[in-house]
Amino acid sequence: MTLLGKILTVLIFVMSILFMGFAVAVYATHRNWHDLVENPTPSSNRPLGLRHQLRNQNEVRDEKQSQLDETRKKLAMERASRRQALSGLETQRQELITELTQLSERNAGLVIQQRAATTALDTAQTNLQRLKEEVEKLRADIRSTQLDRDSQFQDVVRKTDLLNQAESAIKLMEQREKQLAAQVARMTAVLGKHDLSEFDPVVDIPPRLEGEVVKVGSSDMIEISVGLHDGLRKGHQLDVSRGNRYLGRIIIVESFPDRAVGEIIPELRKGRIRRGDRVFTKV
Repeated sequence: MTLLGKILTVLIFVMSILFMGFAVAVYATHRNWHDLVENPTPSSNRPLGLRHQLRNQNEVRDEKQSQLDETRKKLAMERASRRQALSGLETQRQELITELTQLSERNAGLVIQQRAATTALDTAQTNLQRLKEEVEKLRADIRSTQLDRDSQFQDVVRKTDLLNQAESAIKLMEQREKQLAAQVARMTAVLGKHDLSEFDPVVDIPPRLEGEVVKVGSSDMIEISVGLHDGLRKGHQLDVSRGNRYLGRIIIVESFPDRAVGEIIPELRKGRIRRGDRVFTKV
């Protein structure tokens, strides 16, 4: 066999295999066109027929067409209402334009007023600052005046207190003067009655006191119940009595804080002195 024969043999074998594949493909694609078009009951392997699908699609189309017509009517109505709304909005727009023009004019006037108000505000702020400075100065003056007033008031109060104290002291001194005048008058009367004057010595005159004899000793010496604490000093003389009976006079020879020792003056003895007799100074 020649080479060409071998090549032709191989080509024939390949072409036979190719045609066999075509045959298998054609057989696989073979379909029942009647069922495909007229099948009324679809299943998993057999879909609904094309005629029935077309009928269904026509029904859906008719329904969609009716919906579209209704939607077009609604759209027309909406367009009409929208035109009316647009007409109303155009009217409102014109009114708003007119109002905007008026507002612009008013704004221009307000700008002018604002500028004038700003100028007036600046002037007012300047005046306010000046007034604040004046107020601060006045407050400082007021504080200074208040401090001066408080100081003067305190000085007046102090001087008033001093004046009241002085008046009270004057009244007390006047009362004391009257008391002293009355006391001097009484003392003058007493001194005159006893033939004494203000220049007579009073060291030997005992104070006004009263006691009793607590002990009688020998040699005309007696002990009495009053002493230095009562103002009794050596050399003072006291009288002795028992009831209404005058017994004589003693002279103090020794004085202690709470007792004293006296000697009976013989020439003035009027009776015997005993324990318990009363001793006193003669006024």
